[in-house]
Amino acid sequence: MGLALAAMAAKSRVYLPFFAVIAAPLCAAQLGILHERAARWIHQRRCRQTPPIPAKERSILALISMALLFPLLGLALSRLHPGGEPIESSRFPTGAVAWMDAHGAGGRIFNHYDWGGYLIFTLAPKSTVFVDGRAETLYPVRTLQECERAQRGDGVMATSMALKADYALWPKDHPMTRILANSPHWRVAYRDSTAWVFHRATLPAPHTHAH
Repeated sequence: MGLALAAMAAKSRVYLPFFAVIAAPLCAAQLGILHERAARWIHQRRCRQTPPIPAKERSILALISMALLFPLLGLALSRLHPGGEPIESSRFPTGAVAWMDAHGAGGRIFNHYDWGGYLIFTLAPKSTVFVDGRAETLYPVRTLQECERAQRGDGVMATSMALKADYALWPKDHPMTRILANSPHWRVAYRDSTAWVFHRATLPAPHTHAH
């Protein structure tokens, strides 16, 4: 589990908090073991005996190690944004997701690659994504090829995805956003300074919002 999350975190930073939660107790346990071995080695050097360390003391050492690790992990995560602000506030479509959740706008989402993991975390299970940071570890080659075309702003993808997705969610300034806005197959449902949400033209129109 830890190795899988490490690989996912390396591909998409949205998984870093989950990796930190898993990694901290594992690292703490390992530090406790190392401390115990060091203590035994020192004791051996002094009196050639190796008495066992009580379980209570081992637990205390593990807790101390966790207390030291969590600030370090927090510092590492805070460096993902130069201002020390929450990662979501500047990099992810928090407003768009809040709107979709409030209006029951769920289903299949045609999304930007970098936002897939965030959308899974916030909108699953009522919504599914087109792609996310797990890439080739989960998705077939054809989907990844379609993703690459969409990231380049291939207009054909706006038409083909209208047959597969219910909503589309893309960054405000991305070429695909402009294509979707001018496509007869999509309608703007929500937009803000970070993201635009579109619904398929054949779906009933939800209450639209813009600011």
